[in-house]
Amino acid sequence: MTIPSMEEVKGWDMDQVQDYLKQTGLSDCCDILMRKQVDGLALLGMNDAVLQLWSRDMKIMQIKKLSKLVSQLNTTPMQASRISNSPAVLRQRKDIKVSEGSVAASSDNEWGSDFEDATETIK
Repeated sequence: MTIPSMEEVKGWDMDQVQDYLKQTGLSDCCDILMRKQVDGLALLGMNDAVLQLWSRDMKIMQIKKLSKLVSQLNTTPMQASRISNSPAVLRQRKDIKVSEGSVAASSDNEWGSDFEDATETIK
């Protein structure tokens, strides 16, 4: 079974979280997470401190398994990172850097006057 991306999990509702828990063998955690109304975003936000707060409702093994699952989900790279390195996006980034550089180099820039005085004194 492949681990879904963080981006995908963030959009899950409570039922999708329940389905995923069942698929991963954590069906014994379903009732508790349903009572706590855990959706995908809440699932990703769970950490050991949150799970320890639920120790009255969960067994230690359930907490450990759920903690491991959450950490795996949080380390799965987002699909958007693949998009951000696409050639089209890289070209846009390059264009932005060039246009920012041309703005900073323009002579009618109000910020330039303070710095021009300092460089003249150094010369």
